[in-house]
Amino acid sequence: MADTVQYRLERMSDELDDLERRGLFTRAELAEVVRRRRDFEFRLRRHSPRKADFLDYIAYLLRVDALRDLRKRAIIRATPNPTHSDEDNDTNEDGKKRKKRKKKWAKSISDFAGVLRVLDVYRMATVRFKGDLDLWFRYLEFCRQKGHGRMKQVGIKYLPVHNTASNSA
Repeated sequence: MADTVQYRLERMSDELDDLERRGLFTRAELAEVVRRRRDFEFRLRRHSPRKADFLDYIAYLLRVDALRDLRKRAIIRATPNPTHSDEDNDTNEDGKKRKKRKKKWAKSISDFAGVLRVLDVYRMATVRFKGDLDLWFRYLEFCRQKGHGRMKQVGIKYLPVHNTASNSA
């Protein structure tokens, strides 16, 4: 059990390094994130994990990802845009005003890792609690909100488990 948890924690080292390198979290904050994730992982690996354990972990991961997104947006807003430093009313050759563009933040592993981890926890939860419709609908709703392209895969796994057409005949 501890080996599995350690393996899952080691898999997130690249993400944590990226968060620190970009200045989104401090080393102390990342240590707290790792401690909390370790606690949640052990709760999921115990003999009989509860549905609430999975949902609590998902809620925590979503809060951390939302905090990461807020801090990322704050850094982007605080960074001056070098292409439009003093020229607020630039016009092109047609006489139309150009819109100011925000500085582009290059995508990295930390931008995708939170969503992938939530999808992984949902997958583990639906494997453990196959008959729980509420959990499946939460999983499908999360896929729809994030537009991650997994909704078809989840639907394909959902249909054989909850096929009511063949059960009612």
